[in-house]
Amino acid sequence: VSTQSTGTQKRLEDLISLVMGTGEYERQVDGIHENLLQLKIRDAKFGDLAESLDWFLFYDTLDQEVKHTMNFELGAYSKYVPIAFHLLFSQIHPPKVIIPQKQRETRLKQQEVGEISEIFLRESLPRTLR
Repeated sequence: VSTQSTGTQKRLEDLISLVMGTGEYERQVDGIHENLLQLKIRDAKFGDLAESLDWFLFYDTLDQEVKHTMNFELGAYSKYVPIAFHLLFSQIHPPKVIIPQKQRETRLKQQEVGEISEIFLRESLPRTLR
């Protein structure tokens, strides 16, 4: 085993430990999404950016499948999305990171509650009022 592969393996293990330490994968991905536009990308062909969009698609598809089928074992793969972004965009001089705002989470919850309330009210109205 070479020293470089040992160093890479240690770095990957440290990243997995760091990401799993919070367990808030959705919030981490929201933070990545908010900060992605602030990055100075040095890849003229935007290969890393294209790959990052593939990771967003993977996360969205995985999240939708977990929520739809309630197969929470698939959720274990969510931790690799922040790691992939770190490996794609880590820099010697890290940019200023913007922490995701609770406003977005609150707005999403309000929309969800509003939709549920709307469905409940629509379904509970007497047939004569419909």
